Amino acid sequence: MLKKVKHSVSVLDDSLWLYKNVCHPDFKIPSKSWTKNSFFLRVLSSLFSIFKKVFTLRKSRHRDINAEGLLYINSHNTNETLKFLASEDYDKFKQVSSFKNNDFIFSIKDIMLMPIAYIYALKVDFSFYFFYPDFFFENWGKYESNLAFLKEQKSLHIVFFANDHNVHNRLFLSACLSNKIKTIYLQHAPVSKYFPPLKFNHAFLFGEVDFNIYSSIGIGENVKVTLVGMPSFDKYHNLRKTLINTSPRVIGVSVNLFDDLSKLKKLISNLTKNYKIIVRFHPRDQRVARFLLDNIELSDSLSESSFDYLAKLDLHIAGDSGIHLESILMNVPSFYYKMSIGTVWDYYKFLHYKVIKEVTDLNKFDEMLDLNDVYMSAKPFCASVGEEYEGKVQKYILKLIEKIKKEQVGNNGK
Repeated sequence: MLKKVKHSVSVLDDSLWLYKNVCHPDFKIPSKSWTKNSFFLRVLSSLFSIFKKVFTLRKSRHRDINAEGLLYINSHNTNETLKFLASEDYDKFKQVSSFKNNDFIFSIKDIMLMPIAYIYALKVDFSFYFFYPDFFFENWGKYESNLAFLKEQKSLHIVFFANDHNVHNRLFLSACLSNKIKTIYLQHAPVSKYFPPLKFNHAFLFGEVDFNIYSSIGIGENVKVTLVGMPSFDKYHNLRKTLINTSPRVIGVSVNLFDDLSKLKKLISNLTKNYKIIVRFHPRDQRVARFLLDNIELSDSLSESSFDYLAKLDLHIAGDSGIHLESILMNVPSFYYKMSIGTVWDYYKFLHYKVIKEVTDLNKFDEMLDLNDVYMSAKPFCASVGEEYEGKVQKYILKLIEKIKKEQVGNNGK
């Protein structure tokens, strides 16, 4: 029994890889969308999670899946990445963990073992699980629930992921690997050194930079990696700007979860003197509802794609955000302006590879506008740039998946 508890804690600890890094001093503060800023509120959240598990003991049941494969969707971005795979064979699948709707089944055994498991988690990483108990109590038992769910799905042979660091994705991934279900990962955004090691059976990555980053972090011995480019760009390939506007008038400013709104407002107040400004928040950033400034336009990231937004721009500015790559692919010059309050700098290595330029003095921004075509500079980050299959990455991936399925059938027949 104790051995199983230790294994489950180990799986949960591994699934919280990125969250533990986000709570690292480099970031100054954890994201409000992932945890509470107050220790007292985190304790209350933990107690609520325990109550929720008890309340839903008999309130939920596993869904029956008749499809051969699942597309594991847990956000707007992952849906955008995987939706081209949706078919009769592959169903979209999203897990919900709320008070009224819960796709996880918790047993009395899970509840009884929780105190023992928490003590062991404290031994594994005392500072994290003591100061952030909500991560443990919210997610304890979900791995076991996934194992039970997958054992019931007799027709399921393959699961597709577009996120390798969200806790629900990683818990479901671990359960798939334990049940020997084939897993395929399609990268949906640039990666960083804070990401967890790759554990999927197959991984379709954007480009060489991402492969190098994962290599430094760790790639599982049996993981097969293929560099394919960005599948979500296919639809917008023909919208790429063919002529750089050397007299820019419209600037887009993209905001992520770690950016400081006071720094954002300083940037905008400086730019509005000479340019039209369009501001776009990350899809999960709820601060957009409180962000009101005169003379700016907002791009709704939940209804307008990032590429449609970028197509309106002459120039683009963001902090540590993966949208820089999408901007360069659209041939829209992109600039780095640090808006986060932590010490993290050049999170995705765009400056290191000279794909973008850094704005350090807003008063000298206009002097930096020596503008030329930029899209070819994205090649290290996007393998399809300049290749024959550029704009047809999705078709290329579908061919690779069919090859994987045939190999799987061949191996099962041996």
